[in-house]
Amino acid sequence: MKRVIFFVTVLIFATIGLAAQESQEIAEAVETETSPAQTHTIDFVLQFTPAFYLNPGNEKVSGPSPVITPITMGLLIPNKGFLAFQPTLSFFSMNHLWYDGNALPAEIENRTSTTLSFLLTLPAVLTFDFKQTRIQLMPGIGIMARFAMLANNVKSEDSGYTGSADSDLEEINKWFWSDGRFFYLTSEVSWLFNVSDKIKAGPVAGWYFPVVAFTKGKGFQGTIFSIGMKLSL
Repeated sequence: MKRVIFFVTVLIFATIGLAAQESQEIAEAVETETSPAQTHTIDFVLQFTPAFYLNPGNEKVSGPSPVITPITMGLLIPNKGFLAFQPTLSFFSMNHLWYDGNALPAEIENRTSTTLSFLLTLPAVLTFDFKQTRIQLMPGIGIMARFAMLANNVKSEDSGYTGSADSDLEEINKWFWSDGRFFYLTSEVSWLFNVSDKIKAGPVAGWYFPVVAFTKGKGFQGTIFSIGMKLSL
C-alpha cells in the first residue's frame, strides 16, 4: 500500500511539473509572437557635395571663387515622420590671404594660410514620403569654425600685407570670428530613392548664407552653393 501511495505521489508531482513547463513554453511563444519588432529610429547620413564658395573680392589680388569639396556626416532623428532633426558636420579646406581688411580666398602661389573649416548645421527636416522616393526640405542655422595656419613653404617672417605672413595670419583668424561671420543661415533639399528597405540615396543641393551680409552689409563673401549626393542608412 505504501508503495502505491509513493508512486501515485511521484506521478502527481511529475504531471504538475510537466504541465507547468508546458505552460511556460506556451507563454514565451505567445510573448515572442506578440512583441513588436525592434527597429532603429535614427539614420546615419553621409554626403559628398562639391560646392562653390563665392568671392566677390578683388580678383587681381585674390583668387577666383573656389570650388571646395566638403565631406559631410550627420544623423537623422527620427528617421520616420514629417518632422525631424538632422545635425550634420562638414569638413573642407581652403587657402586665404589678407588684403585691405578682409580674408580672401587665394590661389596656391599667393596663399598665406591653409584654412581648416568645419561647418556644423542644425536643420529641421520636413519629409514628404512617396512610394519609392522621399523629398526632404531642410531649413536651419549653421556655425562655421575656421582655423588658419601658415601654408606649406610659407614662413612667419615672409612679407605680408600687414608686414609679415605671421601678422597676416593673425588678422585672418581674427576676421573669421569677427562680426558674426561664423553664423550662417542654411537651406537644403534632397530627393532620395529607396535602394533597399534601410538604404536611401539621391541628389542633394544646399545654400549657406553668412548672416553678416544682413547685419553689417558686408556683401556675399563666404556664401556657399553646393550640389552632390546623399546617402541615408
